[in-house]
Amino acid sequence: MKTTSNFSRTVKSVVSFPIFLFVLGMFLSGNLQGQAETDGPCKENEFPFTGVPETTLCEELGDITYDLFIGVGTPITHSSQISPLPSKQIRIVGDFTIDNNFLLDLAVVNIDPGVSILMDANATLTIDNSKLFACTGMWNGIVMSDFTTVRTRNNTEIEDAEAAIQSIDKAYTFLEVENTTFNRDRIGIRLENAGISPHSPAVFVFRDNTFECDAPLSGTVDEITEVGVQIKNVYSAFFDNPNSNNNLFRNIQNGITAEGKSTDLNIYDYEFFGVRDKGIDFEGRSLQAVDCTFEHIQRHGIHFHEAQVLELSNNNFYIRETGAELIYRYMVQVENPLPGNSINISDGNYFYSEGILDNWVQWGIHLSTNGTSGISANVYGQ
Repeated sequence: MKTTSNFSRTVKSVVSFPIFLFVLGMFLSGNLQGQAETDGPCKENEFPFTGVPETTLCEELGDITYDLFIGVGTPITHSSQISPLPSKQIRIVGDFTIDNNFLLDLAVVNIDPGVSILMDANATLTIDNSKLFACTGMWNGIVMSDFTTVRTRNNTEIEDAEAAIQSIDKAYTFLEVENTTFNRDRIGIRLENAGISPHSPAVFVFRDNTFECDAPLSGTVDEITEVGVQIKNVYSAFFDNPNSNNNLFRNIQNGITAEGKSTDLNIYDYEFFGVRDKGIDFEGRSLQAVDCTFEHIQRHGIHFHEAQVLELSNNNFYIRETGAELIYRYMVQVENPLPGNSINISDGNYFYSEGILDNWVQWGIHLSTNGTSGISANVYGQ
């Protein structure tokens, strides 16, 4: 098969689909200017909340009687002053500092807008079967420092945060996040590393979590969660182990965004359901996705761009909506991969579409390059 001179490709088997499926598009070109792409800068309210809002934690619990008021502006500003907790019904009215090994267990925590939970070096915060939220606006989130650990577990719910858990340019931060719901947060988890520590932040446990947005963000009319997990320059954030699986990203703008030349992302058994823009937006080094499901794709299942290594096996991609606006939809888009790239899409992946397709321009696998490098791809399909 002939291709453009700047494109190298190997196909080891013919891609076939059920007869009612869309025609697989493998677009081998360096010039996309004639297409009405939708990946430019986001317009205001490009992804507004739709549907019927669910009851928020503020609506459910905001009017209960709070027995303990803490944070800057009160006599209690540090966790070491109240260990163990004297009350389970807590208002945080100003920034509150975790300066020891602190447990929030079966707690209801109402946090004032703009307030942060700050962590001193060497502290550990464990949130067990607790509910954290704000009313009338967004609280800032849990801000990690050097040598800190955050654990969340056992049906913990964290709502209304700008970024619920943040590790930004800190050395040796560790997370264990399981059976936790991040709802109506602008960002669920934000992990960034500017070279402070080669393996920080590190997520040792990441399983059975949900990132969703079932009502507009607090204090807004129609804004929704921008991203479930945001990663920048993090080497193997979730590691390659059985403790990172069964995570759900539902009805938010983006599931996972990952960027940076040192960023590797290995995920297993994740589900991306009704994500409005991109299930995975990857501009890092290496992405491996195994046994994942991308359901009700709105724009992209996976957007892999300016990156090097892609390994996809045993994933399922579905487009089911009808009567949608005329936009491009991609189950997998590979765009301008870096020199020396390796793209492997195994024969265990399944690409499926149903319904009235007249108003859609959609691709199963879309490969393109701007001409600075070729693409070395092994593509299978089912």
